[in-house]
Amino acid sequence: MPGDHPGLPLAAEREALARRAAAIIQDRAGPLLRANGLPGLSACVTSVGGPLHAMAFGVRELGRPEPVEPDTIFQIGSVSKSISSLAAARMPHLGLLGLDEPVVDRLKSWRFPQRMTRAHDVRLVTLRGLLSHTAGFNVHGYPYVDAGRPLPTAAQILEGCQGPDTVLDWIGPPCETMHYSSAHFVLLQLLVEDITGQPFARWMDRNLLLPLGMLDSAYLWDDSMKARFAMRHTGEGEVLPQKQRAVLASSNLHTTASDLARALILPLRSRFGDSSLEWFMPAAAAAELVRPQPAAQVAAGEERHWGLGWYLGRPEVQTTYKAGGAFEGVWCWLEAFPASGVCVVLLTNTQSGAKATHPIMHELRPFLLRADQPHASA
Repeated sequence: MPGDHPGLPLAAEREALARRAAAIIQDRAGPLLRANGLPGLSACVTSVGGPLHAMAFGVRELGRPEPVEPDTIFQIGSVSKSISSLAAARMPHLGLLGLDEPVVDRLKSWRFPQRMTRAHDVRLVTLRGLLSHTAGFNVHGYPYVDAGRPLPTAAQILEGCQGPDTVLDWIGPPCETMHYSSAHFVLLQLLVEDITGQPFARWMDRNLLLPLGMLDSAYLWDDSMKARFAMRHTGEGEVLPQKQRAVLASSNLHTTASDLARALILPLRSRFGDSSLEWFMPAAAAAELVRPQPAAQVAAGEERHWGLGWYLGRPEVQTTYKAGGAFEGVWCWLEAFPASGVCVVLLTNTQSGAKATHPIMHELRPFLLRADQPHASA
């Protein structure tokens, strides 16, 4: 059982806060879906040392009766990056790659092109830089791949096989600017495969999903998911065909709200004295995941400061860590509250899902932040 730390809520209070959050979601989600014509929402709330409170609302596909259930599988887009970061942060502990080690020395199947090596020092690109979006890469995102088509390799993606605007290049010198880029996680995917000699999805199964009990999650689509899958919808309610992305580490995790809650709570455990997963990740590594990472500046238009794969917000409001996925047909939101030891996961299968998740989170944040507690940030 997690220990009790001064200034932080005891186990019973954490669980009371989690139950209060779950009750609000239970009360608000259905009406919000109906009022906005949205298909479905899956949610899970948990606290450090507490049970999972899983809930589901609406339907998997508009025009069909199959309901969203707690084990319904969603695509989560860029939230995949944050979950992939949990496994990447284990690499130093496993003796595979140091957090500040130049990654260029470990690449086997791809090399930085001359235009990049001549422009900047590639030895400044590290695992820390990739996870914190400070390595200086340019590509914001990558397109879907039609179902049934073979997926290109990470090396082919870096070379631009998905279009001229996906060719890897610099947007600035490494270590100087924090600039969001999915290309950082494509190189992570390649590194995992080059270092371990295993396909990325298989290594993630063995080193992240299975150890954390995320048994309803996978980085590759499997036809067995179809019976539990939430179809994507446009903001106008059009059903979109099932597709996946070749950028597995960045954007292709298929999962449930409960599985995500198991991952989201991990960095909070040691804060509350829970050492049950110390074998999986040392406390210092877990804390580093949600510590603001250094960068000389934040790119123009970027309001997000980063930990290792997690949004932290602007420095003056870094009271939670979070991850969001907004892309064609999906909106989802994960947020953890260190002051209360509670985590919230909200997944929707529509591009307009923020119409449901924003009002819910607006109602939850005041008491989960424990802003009225003088020692809440201790």
